[in-house]
Amino acid sequence: KVLAKAKAARAEAKASSAGSTQVMDPSILAQVTNSNGTQVIIEPDTPLASLWYPPPRHPEEWKAYFDIQSDEIGVKNRLPSPDTQCVYLDFNPRAPYFVSILNLLGEQVGEFGPFHGYDYSKLEQEAILDRLSRDYHLYNVYFTLEKPKDHEPYTTILFNANDFPGSEYAITTVVLPPNGAIEVFSVLFGLAPGIDYLNLIRDDLVRVQGNLWSFLVEIDPTGSLFTKYSGISVASPGQLENELSSVTINQSSNTASHELGHALGLRHHDAFGSPGDGLPITGRPSEESYYAPYPSPRVANETTLHLMASSEVLGITVLSFQDKAQADPFFSERSSVKLTFAEGCGHFMTEKEAKRYGAVMDGMEIPEFYVENPLEEGENSGGRYLRIDSVNIAGTIDDADEVDQYRLYLKEDRVFTAEVISYASTLDDRVMTTLTLLKVTNDGEREVVAANDFGIESFDPHILDFLVPETGTYVLAVAVQQTIPIDRELDGTFDDLFSVKKLGGEDFLTGEYNLLIYNHHDPMQKSRYRPDQEVCIMAKKKGYGSHSSDGDYDDDHSYSKSGHTDDDHT
Repeated sequence: KVLAKAKAARAEAKASSAGSTQVMDPSILAQVTNSNGTQVIIEPDTPLASLWYPPPRHPEEWKAYFDIQSDEIGVKNRLPSPDTQCVYLDFNPRAPYFVSILNLLGEQVGEFGPFHGYDYSKLEQEAILDRLSRDYHLYNVYFTLEKPKDHEPYTTILFNANDFPGSEYAITTVVLPPNGAIEVFSVLFGLAPGIDYLNLIRDDLVRVQGNLWSFLVEIDPTGSLFTKYSGISVASPGQLENELSSVTINQSSNTASHELGHALGLRHHDAFGSPGDGLPITGRPSEESYYAPYPSPRVANETTLHLMASSEVLGITVLSFQDKAQADPFFSERSSVKLTFAEGCGHFMTEKEAKRYGAVMDGMEIPEFYVENPLEEGENSGGRYLRIDSVNIAGTIDDADEVDQYRLYLKEDRVFTAEVISYASTLDDRVMTTLTLLKVTNDGEREVVAANDFGIESFDPHILDFLVPETGTYVLAVAVQQTIPIDRELDGTFDDLFSVKKLGGEDFLTGEYNLLIYNHHDPMQKSRYRPDQEVCIMAKKKGYGSHSSDGDYDDDHSYSKSGHTDDDHT
């Protein structure tokens, strides 16, 4: 009934504002209670650049959406830096109070508060620094409580900025009929400025909110609400004070690592694991979240162990609050690939190089590559390094009808993943694309074996965990996404297609993209040492391995800087 009322109210609002260009606010969602009384919570911690839950549905909404996206300014540089990323943890107190937004049936009806913002002690700050340092200890990231010198680029993680614009939406409460009880509706635990794949922007601002737990104690000093949401029982005021500190440290640390992950280029789907197992067993995201629908498998039972997991994407209920309070997640195999590439360590190619290399053979074999193994438990835990053969291709689409085709040599029973990173990225000239994988048959024909127009949360296509059926030559085609599916009836089913150009998205019909490809055995091969360590040693010294004078491949297939001096390849 609540959902029906919310949908009717939304339809009425649309009818009364016909022709307007208002975008649906993803954070305004109806409160739902399951039949067993478990509260469904929505945790909108998705970065701004990839917020689209729910996506715009009608043409006017799409026009407004594209208008906003077209105004975003990105970076022109496409080469990651091998320098250590410095991260400043800013706990300096600002406004001491915050307010909560009060919702009734999905409508904002007022403010609740003010409440005291949590004041981190020095010991708590040091504990959070230790946790972050441990989460990122395998990667080239350094954390400090001292503000770095202004001339050095550094990313800031801002804790409990109660006066920051939008902070009033950090905790949204809801009035539950019939007795008017106040419950937590949604929590914005953290916010990243975008998905900065390859860490091209080295002075990001990440926000973390750790006010929830003290807020629960302030409105209910008995500790009952604290126990309900944290899952931790308290028997005395002294124990409540200790647990409040412990839970705040844990949640703040987890959120900071998660949001910093976005600022270093990680996505929520990088938590899916183990690789080869497809979608999470939680039931979300649905197969229909991918377009076309994701075929299989859905047995990824390690996803919730990983730092980039999101309750919004996975559809987890109130237990996700308890996970924030108690869990100690770690990075996944997929995250390790991207974090390693963000250090300038890996096999990088230009579009021209990748096409040329694939054309003179049966197809380009994905270069052998090893990454640090961050797993503390799971199918692939136990080895120092994991073999995940991978390559990043920097491509450009100059015409809406252009199709970039990459010939690949793939081996039977390997798990293949390909992901375009452009629309949900910090690139200045972004493009909406599709991915199609075709098998080249013995008679030269091509047969489509996997395809995707867009994955979860953005218009970047994602072929996830495709099991290669037989050894041979394949073609991976990157094309422009020229139409967008529309849900006219608001029933969750796409029932029409609209032209991107006619909807105002012509800016996204050409542009730059990164194509990340990786494949591996299942389970992955492990190693105590790194056979390809020279790739990373040279990368850290020179940027991208050894450089040839003509821009061709070096022996390690590293991406050569030579021959790329235009504005987009600084």
